Amino acid sequence: MRAIYLFAAVVLLSLSQSALSDNTNPDVTQQAAALSDQELLELTGYLYAAAAAEALYLNDLDAKSIEAATAAFKDALAGKSARSDIPKGDLRQGHVQIQKRYKAIQALPKLDDRGLYIVGQNSARATGEELGVLGDAEREHIAKGYAEGIARQPARILADADRSAQWRAAQRFWKKRHAEFRAAERREFLSALESENGVKKTESGLYFKVLEPGNGSAPKLSDSVLAHYKGSLVDGTVFDSTYDRGLPARFALNDVVPGFAEGLTKVAPGGKVLIYVPSKLGYGDSPPHRSGILPGDLMIFETDLISIE
Repeated sequence: MRAIYLFAAVVLLSLSQSALSDNTNPDVTQQAAALSDQELLELTGYLYAAAAAEALYLNDLDAKSIEAATAAFKDALAGKSARSDIPKGDLRQGHVQIQKRYKAIQALPKLDDRGLYIVGQNSARATGEELGVLGDAEREHIAKGYAEGIARQPARILADADRSAQWRAAQRFWKKRHAEFRAAERREFLSALESENGVKKTESGLYFKVLEPGNGSAPKLSDSVLAHYKGSLVDGTVFDSTYDRGLPARFALNDVVPGFAEGLTKVAPGGKVLIYVPSKLGYGDSPPHRSGILPGDLMIFETDLISIE
């Protein structure tokens, strides 16, 4: 689910980076904080559509065209329209129309249903499809805002705010939504671990499963070790792997996150262990930059302990 949900705020930031600044009017900030989830969903749809409409100079859409683009947007969010189901010729013609709109300054070619389909689809795909987990009612709200944005209507929500303030309001909403989603994902994963055969939990909250105990004594937290490991996230995303690099790593246990270090004390050299590191025993809310790990993520380490140094 993480790949589906990856965070509208990231996309909103990339779409609006040039507009963002820190000089938000305090009154606007208060207005944004008072918005309901429904209003923020509509604002999100409006902003995505407005970005597409502005990029394509869409000043000539009639009601039917607006409905067609919005329907494609909604279907894509709901996972109802697979691009593989669309005739290749229609897709190609739709892309040709879009490219002509991008390149043309005057005498813009009119979009037919194929071009409008691509507009709506591309708007949904620009979200990283993370909005696809929304319920039917929520998709209706975001589509309502989308229809207004693609029609180039003035903003109805935070109407007195500039575009950068509108983007920030949407970002805050999706940051909160994403945190809620990841917390629920972690709870579900840990709940399943509780009943998994062979998985143990320590007093610190660490989960681990010994696959091979090894021979001799286990390392102490003051030791250094030589080990192979693969670090991944709940959805299977691998963020680091000595196996892939072809070389084991040598490190002091007091130089790695506490959960990883504690897990390595559960086997002796020659042993293999799965270590499930909750956020509080990992990077917490401050993961390494560009690591692929998000704040609050639970990490899983598959580790072969080769030797104690």
